[in-house]
Amino acid sequence: MRNIRSLYMAHPFGDRLRLREEEKRIEAATGLNLVNPFYDVKGRLDIAQFDKLAKDRTFKDRDERQKWIASWGLKPSIPKEVVERDLKAIRGADGVLAFFTDKISVGTPMEVFYASRVLHRPVYLIIEDRSKMGHPWLVYYATAIYTTVDEFITSINMARQ
Repeated sequence: MRNIRSLYMAHPFGDRLRLREEEKRIEAATGLNLVNPFYDVKGRLDIAQFDKLAKDRTFKDRDERQKWIASWGLKPSIPKEVVERDLKAIRGADGVLAFFTDKISVGTPMEVFYASRVLHRPVYLIIEDRSKMGHPWLVYYATAIYTTVDEFITSINMARQ
Protein backbone atom coordinates (compact mmCIF):
# COMPACT_ATOMS: atom_id res chain seq x y z
CA MET A 1 0.00 0.00 0.00
CA ARG A 2 2.92 2.33 0.64
CA ASN A 3 3.96 2.31 -3.03
CA ILE A 4 0.50 3.07 -4.36
CA ARG A 5 0.28 6.62 -5.63
CA SER A 6 -2.51 6.45 -8.21
CA LEU A 7 -5.68 4.44 -8.59
CA TYR A 8 -8.03 4.27 -11.54
CA MET A 9 -11.52 5.05 -10.22
CA ALA A 10 -14.08 2.63 -11.69
CA HIS A 11 -17.71 3.58 -11.14
CA PRO A 12 -21.10 3.78 -12.83
CA PHE A 13 -21.85 6.69 -15.16
CA GLY A 14 -25.02 7.41 -13.18
CA ASP A 15 -23.04 8.15 -10.02
CA ARG A 16 -20.33 10.25 -11.66
CA LEU A 17 -21.36 13.59 -10.10
CA ARG A 18 -21.67 12.31 -6.53
CA LEU A 19 -18.50 10.25 -6.81
CA ARG A 20 -16.57 13.18 -8.29
CA GLU A 21 -17.04 14.88 -4.93
CA GLU A 22 -15.94 11.72 -3.10
CA GLU A 23 -12.90 11.54 -5.39
CA LYS A 24 -11.80 15.01 -4.28
CA ARG A 25 -12.35 14.08 -0.63
CA ILE A 26 -10.32 10.86 -0.94
CA GLU A 27 -7.47 12.66 -2.69
CA ALA A 28 -7.35 15.38 -0.03
CA ALA A 29 -7.45 12.88 2.84
CA THR A 30 -4.96 10.34 1.47
CA GLY A 31 -2.70 12.08 -1.02
CA LEU A 32 -3.65 9.52 -3.66
CA ASN A 33 -4.20 10.55 -7.27
CA LEU A 34 -7.48 9.08 -8.48
CA VAL A 35 -7.89 8.79 -12.24
CA ASN A 36 -11.56 9.30 -13.01
CA PRO A 37 -12.44 8.00 -16.50
CA PHE A 38 -15.25 10.54 -16.90
CA TYR A 39 -13.20 13.60 -16.00
CA ASP A 40 -9.47 12.82 -16.02
CA VAL A 41 -9.02 10.71 -19.16
CA LYS A 42 -8.37 12.84 -22.24
CA GLY A 43 -10.50 12.37 -25.34
CA ARG A 44 -13.66 11.34 -23.51
CA LEU A 45 -17.07 12.78 -24.44
CA ASP A 46 -17.01 16.31 -23.09
CA ILE A 47 -18.55 15.29 -19.78
CA ALA A 48 -18.44 18.81 -18.35
CA GLN A 49 -20.54 20.05 -21.27
CA PHE A 50 -22.80 17.00 -21.01
CA ASP A 51 -23.31 17.59 -17.27
CA LYS A 52 -24.17 21.24 -17.90
CA LEU A 53 -26.71 20.40 -20.59
CA ALA A 54 -28.15 17.36 -18.79
CA LYS A 55 -28.93 19.37 -15.67
CA ASP A 56 -30.74 16.94 -13.36
CA ARG A 57 -31.75 14.31 -15.92
CA THR A 58 -30.83 10.80 -14.76
CA PHE A 59 -30.86 9.02 -18.16
CA LYS A 60 -31.56 5.51 -16.92
CA ASP A 61 -32.13 4.51 -20.55
CA ARG A 62 -29.01 4.53 -22.76
CA ASP A 63 -31.03 5.15 -25.97
CA GLU A 64 -32.70 8.18 -24.43
CA ARG A 65 -29.30 9.54 -23.37
CA GLN A 66 -27.92 9.05 -26.89
CA LYS A 67 -30.89 10.98 -28.38
CA TRP A 68 -30.22 13.91 -26.05
CA ILE A 69 -26.49 13.85 -26.87
CA ALA A 70 -27.31 14.03 -30.59
CA SER A 71 -29.84 16.81 -30.07
CA TRP A 72 -27.21 18.87 -28.19
CA GLY A 73 -24.72 18.42 -31.02
CA LEU A 74 -22.27 16.47 -28.86
CA LYS A 75 -20.17 13.70 -30.39
CA PRO A 76 -21.43 10.28 -29.27
CA SER A 77 -18.93 7.91 -27.66
CA ILE A 78 -17.30 5.35 -29.91
CA PRO A 79 -17.09 2.05 -27.97
CA LYS A 80 -13.58 1.08 -29.10
CA GLU A 81 -12.22 4.51 -28.21
CA VAL A 82 -13.87 4.52 -24.77
CA VAL A 83 -12.69 1.02 -23.87
CA GLU A 84 -9.14 1.47 -25.14
CA ARG A 85 -8.76 4.82 -23.34
CA ASP A 86 -10.02 3.27 -20.11
CA LEU A 87 -7.71 0.25 -20.44
CA LYS A 88 -4.76 2.57 -21.07
CA ALA A 89 -5.67 4.62 -17.98
CA ILE A 90 -5.88 1.43 -15.89
CA ARG A 91 -2.44 0.34 -17.15
CA GLY A 92 -1.08 3.75 -16.15
CA ALA A 93 -2.33 3.47 -12.56
CA ASP A 94 -0.96 1.46 -9.64
CA GLY A 95 -4.33 -0.24 -9.10
CA VAL A 96 -8.08 0.27 -9.15
CA LEU A 97 -10.58 1.72 -6.70
CA ALA A 98 -14.02 0.49 -7.78
CA PHE A 99 -17.39 1.64 -6.50
CA PHE A 100 -20.32 -0.77 -6.58
CA THR A 101 -23.46 1.30 -6.01
CA ASP A 102 -27.13 0.72 -6.68
CA LYS A 103 -26.57 1.80 -10.30
CA ILE A 104 -25.95 -0.84 -12.94
CA SER A 105 -22.51 -0.74 -14.52
CA VAL A 106 -21.05 -3.11 -17.06
CA GLY A 107 -17.71 -1.30 -17.19
CA THR A 108 -16.90 -1.39 -13.49
CA PRO A 109 -16.66 -5.20 -13.15
CA MET A 110 -14.77 -5.37 -16.46
CA GLU A 111 -12.23 -2.86 -15.15
CA VAL A 112 -11.87 -4.81 -11.89
CA PHE A 113 -11.27 -8.04 -13.80
CA TYR A 114 -8.73 -6.44 -16.14
CA ALA A 115 -6.71 -4.84 -13.35
CA SER A 116 -6.70 -7.89 -11.10
CA ARG A 117 -6.61 -10.88 -13.44
CA VAL A 118 -4.70 -9.48 -16.40
CA LEU A 119 -2.42 -6.84 -14.85
CA HIS A 120 -2.14 -8.39 -11.37
CA ARG A 121 -2.69 -4.99 -9.77
CA PRO A 122 -4.41 -4.37 -6.45
CA VAL A 123 -8.15 -3.69 -6.55
CA TYR A 124 -9.97 -1.93 -3.72
CA LEU A 125 -13.75 -2.09 -3.67
CA ILE A 126 -16.20 0.20 -1.98
CA ILE A 127 -19.46 -1.74 -2.05
CA GLU A 128 -22.29 0.59 -1.14
CA ASP A 129 -25.00 -1.70 -2.49
CA ARG A 130 -25.33 -4.39 0.17
CA SER A 131 -26.92 -6.80 -2.34
CA LYS A 132 -23.51 -7.06 -4.03
CA MET A 133 -21.61 -7.71 -0.79
CA GLY A 134 -20.08 -11.17 -0.67
CA HIS A 135 -20.49 -11.87 -4.39
CA PRO A 136 -17.86 -14.53 -5.21
CA TRP A 137 -16.40 -12.65 -8.18
CA LEU A 138 -15.96 -9.46 -6.17
CA VAL A 139 -14.50 -11.25 -3.16
CA TYR A 140 -12.12 -13.28 -5.34
CA TYR A 141 -10.68 -10.33 -7.27
CA ALA A 142 -10.63 -7.74 -4.49
CA THR A 143 -7.49 -6.88 -2.58
CA ALA A 144 -9.73 -5.29 0.07
CA ILE A 145 -13.44 -4.51 0.42
CA TYR A 146 -14.98 -1.53 2.19
CA THR A 147 -18.56 -0.37 2.65
CA THR A 148 -17.87 3.37 2.87
CA VAL A 149 -15.42 5.95 1.60
CA ASP A 150 -14.47 6.71 5.22
CA GLU A 151 -13.47 3.07 5.80
CA PHE A 152 -11.29 3.20 2.70
CA ILE A 153 -9.63 6.47 3.75
CA THR A 154 -8.91 5.15 7.24
CA SER A 155 -7.43 1.93 5.86
CA ILE A 156 -5.18 3.75 3.38
CA ASN A 157 -3.91 6.17 5.97
CA MET A 158 -3.26 3.42 8.54
CA ALA A 159 -1.35 1.34 5.97
CA ARG A 160 0.88 4.27 5.15
CA GLN A 161 1.96 4.87 8.76
